[in-house]
Amino acid sequence: MTSRHRLAAGLLLATASCGIASLLAETAAGRVVVVTVLVFVYAASVADLAAAVYAGAIAWVLLVAFFLRVDQITHAPTALAALMAAAAAGTVYGRCTRR
Repeated sequence: MTSRHRLAAGLLLATASCGIASLLAETAAGRVVVVTVLVFVYAASVADLAAAVYAGAIAWVLLVAFFLRVDQITHAPTALAALMAAAAAGTVYGRCTRR
């Protein structure tokens, strides 16, 4: 799988994770958790930090655009930090388990 394929898969994952989150969770915080877990799983499977951070950033943009209301917009930096931490941790986990 080339880096271009991983980036495209990350875009699809980010979009699909928001759809899955809207089905599984009712609150904005619950949806952020679902998307964060899915980004972690994706990062662990591809073990590519750039692709994982890209997927996390796209997922964050979609979360802010569709799930966070105006009164919850102050939680956006926290959601971004959680997604980037999940991307980094998933990448490390994926690289350590492949050896």
